[in-house]
Amino acid sequence: VFHKIMEDMLRTKDFSLATNHPTLKLLAPNQQYFISKKIEALIAKNEFQNLLTFEIHTEVNLGLKEDSARIGRIDLLAISNNKIIILDYKTDKISSLDNVPQEYIQQLSFYRKAIAKIYPCHEIQTQILWLETLEFMNI
Repeated sequence: VFHKIMEDMLRTKDFSLATNHPTLKLLAPNQQYFISKKIEALIAKNEFQNLLTFEIHTEVNLGLKEDSARIGRIDLLAISNNKIIILDYKTDKISSLDNVPQEYIQQLSFYRKAIAKIYPCHEIQTQILWLETLEFMNI
């Protein structure tokens, strides 16, 4: 539900979807409240506001073929003239880079490598947004 609300909200630039997205009505009232408040808190964060100054793409499918083919989907891709931020949403509660599962690091490394082939002159930054704490972590 979070992914869909974020996708639609950023695609349409309609931030009222944080509280009135149609998929929210499918949830129990306490879940509706919890998700709405999380998204509202995220929207208020400086890191999120900074992302809004970029060109935003959500749920971006990509593939890369080297020794073998690999595909993935980037939750949020933010592009400016010289910088790209790749943001992946995770539901875990991780407080330290040392505790990030290796598969997450490999996933973001793959995204970085694939995007670098498309945008070779851009600085590329990868981040995880921990949904439990709404913390952005550079990877």
